[in-house]
Amino acid sequence: MAGSRPPRLLLLGLDGATLDLLLPWAKAGELPNLAALIERGACGTLRSTIPPITPCAWTTMMTGANPGRHGIYDFVLPKAGSYGRRMASARDRQMHPVWLLANDAGLTAAVLNVPTTYPPDSLNGYMLAGEMGAPSFNPSATTPTALYEDLKAAVGGFPMQTITRTTRGYDLAALDAQVANRQAAFTWVLDNRPADLFIAVVNYTDHLEHFFLQDRALDSDGRHVEDMVLYGYQAADRLLGSLLERCDASTNVLVVSDHGAGPLRTYVNIDRLLVEAGLLAFRGGSGVQRGGFLRRVAQATPDWIRDALPKQWRRGALEKVRQEYEGEIDWRRTRVFRRGTGFGLELNVQGRLPEGTIAAADYEQAREEIIATLRAAWAAVPELGGLEVYRREELYSGPMSDLAPDIILAPDEFAVEPTAAPSPEAGVAVTLEEMHHYGAAKRFKIGSHRLNGVLLAAGPDIKTGATPEGAALADVTPTILHLLGIKAPEGLDGRVLTEILA
Repeated sequence: MAGSRPPRLLLLGLDGATLDLLLPWAKAGELPNLAALIERGACGTLRSTIPPITPCAWTTMMTGANPGRHGIYDFVLPKAGSYGRRMASARDRQMHPVWLLANDAGLTAAVLNVPTTYPPDSLNGYMLAGEMGAPSFNPSATTPTALYEDLKAAVGGFPMQTITRTTRGYDLAALDAQVANRQAAFTWVLDNRPADLFIAVVNYTDHLEHFFLQDRALDSDGRHVEDMVLYGYQAADRLLGSLLERCDASTNVLVVSDHGAGPLRTYVNIDRLLVEAGLLAFRGGSGVQRGGFLRRVAQATPDWIRDALPKQWRRGALEKVRQEYEGEIDWRRTRVFRRGTGFGLELNVQGRLPEGTIAAADYEQAREEIIATLRAAWAAVPELGGLEVYRREELYSGPMSDLAPDIILAPDEFAVEPTAAPSPEAGVAVTLEEMHHYGAAKRFKIGSHRLNGVLLAAGPDIKTGATPEGAALADVTPTILHLLGIKAPEGLDGRVLTEILA
């Protein structure tokens, strides 16, 4: 650590972390570093975006703006004038993130593994694009490009392959290697590339919640772990401890998450729901997606082959499957269709889309009719539970609002997730067991996102025992800027969380 200096502000992001799990474990002594942070600072929930999806959530947090201003709503965005989709990236972000605002004030920044930051910004400091968005660890993923060689030499690189639970099991050794790598990379940057603002994110907390939230134990290669979700939180706690060792009494510390987590109860086959409601039609007369050749090949491909493919190849294959899906829809008989993860629905509007069926002048009336039809179709399937429906202007505002879905679904407080039809035989409500049977959920996803994430804060400018009141993701950037002594620019949606300040 020779020559290093502590950051003025350190932010550690724990993707998907929830106080529902973190607080009981901290009180039980399972997470000593997080517990000590809570003891000397502020603790509360941090409300996510609707829907609580990683790309828009992290971008909202790091810009202080809602998606209607920053422009990122999902993993994909629409291709103008077509039914096509493209992957969202940092190029689509229309607002300056907090690290560039810090740069504008003359401060340096180190930003590591924040989702949807590829390609990385040119900044005064150091940046490693997030594993969620970057195609691989290569020179294009770092700023400056020399950081790629530095990390490769110092810690062996920064592998960006997501570790998944597959039909072959879960690779615990690979998780341990990833945990060790993140800790080594983050602490190396703190030691050797000091900056005023240090931001780093780990994603394994979220991944483990997805795979183990309702079935915690794992036996792998002769090892037994009683609670894999706790195992991930404890890894994050150790990482926090290592980072805090490199700070001093002058450093303000934030621990945040982009959303919370909870059990996944069931899936909604959103295409089947729309078809049966008379809102969507597929070619071929049956009115149900047949499942194209590429989709069947993808489902039949063994996990070990799929996981061995470079991320760029898998993205290309996914794009081909999307194109095949779009070709199966009978657009002349379709009024609305799913977009991205399926929480957002888009109306087939004339002038906006090539084969639009809804006149632009009839947009408002058509949307109200579609919402009423959706509510009735949903209520006819009791297994789906409750449904909140939002019009885009109820959630988003700003110059990029035209990119938002027309209708946004919030099913059963996000304990229900939309899915593409896993099989022509699948019904509207698809249980987890049925998804496995259809071969469309080889990742065994049993946890889903929730709206309430985590906000912990401690340091010389943080009030001990404080609780943030109604804190939301957009409040993080204004609060960071305030703690760094920087006036927030006009046009942000968030506020400074004055109730946690000393």
